[in-house]
Amino acid sequence: ARRWCVRLSCSATAMLVKSLLLLAWAAQASGQTETNTAILSDNDIIPEDIPPFTDQLPIVYLLLGPEATPLARAIVLPESACPELSFTSELSHLADTSVEVRNVGSASLPTAFPIKVCEAKLPNDIDLPAETITFGGRPLPAVHRNPERYVLMGDTGLRVKPKNNGFCQSPGSTKLYDIDQCDGLPPTSRSQFNESWVDGDFQALDDWPLESLSSLAAAEAPHAVVYVGDYLYRQGPCPYPNNAGADCTGINAPSFYELEGANLEYDFVPGNWGDNIYGWWADFFWPARDLLAAAPWIGIRGNHENCERAGHGWFLLISPHPLRKNWTIDTEGECDDFSPPWRVPFVNEQFLLMDDSLITPLNKGVDHFNYTEGACPGPAPEGEVLVPETQSRYEDEDQDDAEVTRQIGLYSGYMKTLEDWSQSHDTNFYASHRPLFAVACDGDHMNVLDWTMQQSLGPHTLDRVSAAIAGHMHWFEALSFENQGLPAQIVVGNAGTDLIKNYVNQETLPTIELRVGVDDAYTARVEAGITASVYGYSVMTRGANGYNIVAYGYNEASSQLEPFYDFSVPSGPRVPKEPCVPCGKRHRRKTLFASLPCCP
Repeated sequence: ARRWCVRLSCSATAMLVKSLLLLAWAAQASGQTETNTAILSDNDIIPEDIPPFTDQLPIVYLLLGPEATPLARAIVLPESACPELSFTSELSHLADTSVEVRNVGSASLPTAFPIKVCEAKLPNDIDLPAETITFGGRPLPAVHRNPERYVLMGDTGLRVKPKNNGFCQSPGSTKLYDIDQCDGLPPTSRSQFNESWVDGDFQALDDWPLESLSSLAAAEAPHAVVYVGDYLYRQGPCPYPNNAGADCTGINAPSFYELEGANLEYDFVPGNWGDNIYGWWADFFWPARDLLAAAPWIGIRGNHENCERAGHGWFLLISPHPLRKNWTIDTEGECDDFSPPWRVPFVNEQFLLMDDSLITPLNKGVDHFNYTEGACPGPAPEGEVLVPETQSRYEDEDQDDAEVTRQIGLYSGYMKTLEDWSQSHDTNFYASHRPLFAVACDGDHMNVLDWTMQQSLGPHTLDRVSAAIAGHMHWFEALSFENQGLPAQIVVGNAGTDLIKNYVNQETLPTIELRVGVDDAYTARVEAGITASVYGYSVMTRGANGYNIVAYGYNEASSQLEPFYDFSVPSGPRVPKEPCVPCGKRHRRKTLFASLPCCP
């Protein structure tokens, strides 16, 4: 059993500061020329219990990039030199490894990153033991060419999505971090706050377990972390009341902002939210620090890291790909909607990684389903199966059919690349933000996700894929299929952000048959499965014959983190290759092999 400790319940440190972030960005007529300035009121806010990022520099972490190349990164101030790499005697031959500047951000909001990010590429063909490399005086975690134990997790950020902070009578068309801002001038005092106007999703700091989960996962001594996206969920400030950690008000900070002409110009001390270093530090780097120090990360992009939300920080801080020449973080066009797939090959298994962050599902997807207790379908009658509904985007009148077709074509090409890469290993794991074969209830309808990626699959794309690992759905889900008819689906979107009570009837799962992809090319019946709306993470361990996955979750009765589900995934290939014989001009098929097909 693992001790559970919600962060603000375990730490009593708090300071009172006189400040309130009154953020209600205005969209004005294009002809306006005057400057409007908000006046701050004095209010006591109990701040979030974290140190400034400047007190923790250099911030050092290790990613696994394409071809399993270890990417050591360090965050320092813009004027600082990049930290030095130091090696013990057993790795002295690496002493000439260079440290390069990945990019230098700016203090200009909304994408304020007044930092320098430095990077060193380490060799990918040797083990790098723990305590043998330091970066800026901070030890790097060990790198294993043949890992045995992985932590699987995702969807960790504090969910703060303000539709109205209680100051706005008329939400407008201007967006900040993908949140509609307020028409008209911002308020000038607390007296203008109207609690009845408050609307949105506001997760309390006391109900956000990422820091504790990070510490507990680090204690598992993983060889690598597979993180399936959605690092940053704080899309705006938090409304009143101000009840310490019982709400999210502590993420706010003093602000000053002005409007000049038709353009918003940002010049404020930001709170701990948004696509800037303050938001990324508070929502990810600080609470995940123990796990970042414990193992290298395979970091995948989630839909909350799309360009409208936190995409600039994603490219600067986490993306495994090199930045384009002359890339600048505060230029809107420098955030790419799509990133190419990549792979992380190890000795025994390989991870095939997909960026599916931009997809807009039918009717906005799983976050907008109707979750009603008792509404989900029951088991199919004996001898029958329940076939979940696919989610064709062509049925969404708000989507452009041509764009949907374009995206399917793009992802089909990406899938072909992954299929080609999969030939190098018998066992492959497909990892993405959106699930390939997960189920969820929308009222009394059982649906299967994700349609766009299913339509992008070729007939043999997943033959050598043993399991698909994803997040996006804010619960844990695992599905295995009869005769390995499909890769096992593992959903680990339960590591911090506000959970969704999915209400799936567990007795229904073994009666489900999935029929997805072009012409239902991917069809299989569920053999066993579970959905569970519980905070936690999963650990995947390689054994002699395959991989054992154990899901850990918070037990409210015992106040401990405990294992609640485990299952096995056999080593690959999932679909063995059909025997064949060479059939070229220089090879003659012998009578013994006459019934076998020619090899491609």
